[in-house]
Amino acid sequence: MGKRVLLVDDDPVILELGRAALEGAAFEVATQSNALGMLATLLRHDPDIVVMDVSMPSLRGDHAVGVVRRGERRARFVVLYSGMVVEELRAAALRAGANGYISKSVTINYLGVALRRLVEGGKRMGHGALMGSCEEADDET
Repeated sequence: MGKRVLLVDDDPVILELGRAALEGAAFEVATQSNALGMLATLLRHDPDIVVMDVSMPSLRGDHAVGVVRRGERRARFVVLYSGMVVEELRAAALRAGANGYISKSVTINYLGVALRRLVEGGKRMGHGALMGSCEEADDET
């Protein structure tokens, strides 16, 4: 049985492409189109990993990390996913307490590979400066 992922993004195209890519990488996937609906899905799906877009209308993904961490069901890994400038994304992930970050400029098919690396305990999610774990960022300071 694959690891469970909750993908949260307000863009329906990203949700469908992300679902296909992650299911192709042997993850069980639930999707949610907003951060507020994410709470009910967290309880139903009990994900191992939550991947959240940072820029959503109802609640920013970086603000929702704390909600995910404090909830009754806690995802082991929280990753922020965004099209924002990578340096800003990395800083937002660190401030929020996320495990990692992935730029939307990375091919969506690579999402499963990056999450698998994170879950398997590697510090590097790969693909150079476009993604990384927050543990990597700690190592650089």
